[in-house]
Amino acid sequence: METDFPAAHSTDSCWFAIDKDGRVGFFQTGEAGAYPRLCLFGEAAQEVETRLVEVIPAGESQVDRRGRLLPAMEGGGMWHVFGSSEWPVIMFLDSLEPVREALSTGRATEFKAREGFAILWRDMTQAEYDRFHLPRHGICRGCNWRFEDRENLAEHGVYSFSTLGGNVTAFRYGLQELPTNPIHVDQLPPEIRGRVKAACFANVSFDEQPVFQPAEHLPCESDNGTYSDMEGVLRSVADRREVPEE
Repeated sequence: METDFPAAHSTDSCWFAIDKDGRVGFFQTGEAGAYPRLCLFGEAAQEVETRLVEVIPAGESQVDRRGRLLPAMEGGGMWHVFGSSEWPVIMFLDSLEPVREALSTGRATEFKAREGFAILWRDMTQAEYDRFHLPRHGICRGCNWRFEDRENLAEHGVYSFSTLGGNVTAFRYGLQELPTNPIHVDQLPPEIRGRVKAACFANVSFDEQPVFQPAEHLPCESDNGTYSDMEGVLRSVADRREVPEE
């Protein structure tokens, strides 16, 4: 089995891992996310990302609001974008009724959500933002940018995670998008399968845990040598005692 050893800098990189059920996860580090010391990482992970799109037929995906909230932070951290946006925005709602006009005119499109409803705004105006975020009466239950600068692996059976929070430390990863029909790692081509298996979270279910901290499960590296655990406590990735054996 070929194993990729990541370099000591994780800025805006990516990696693969599997969970206890053999489901495949793709992780985007952002500027500071932690990553397992032994994993398919960086350029090698990007090559496999491209390969999976070629060999795994596209299907449906859905979004999960829970994967965008930070535990241990009041209110879950950042719930909403800052205002009008030139980038696509996923908005979570309890009902589609308040956005029927936007849907009918093509200002927004419905996006499948794990719970409740979600819509995708391609270009949300400030007036639209203000209307859905009125004090005490706003209907938005959370909205986040949805950058589309790479392939959507969730449509190809892979759970897609990104770091939550800023770059002060390595914050937890949150599930951004999940496949309707997840693939098992053993369904991957042989030349990819072993490399993706290099990092395995034996006590984590990608389907049931939309937010988790990799450094609490496997020996990891991070850009500044620290990570924030699930309780919000800052720890060192070098302290092996903080990483449970699996």
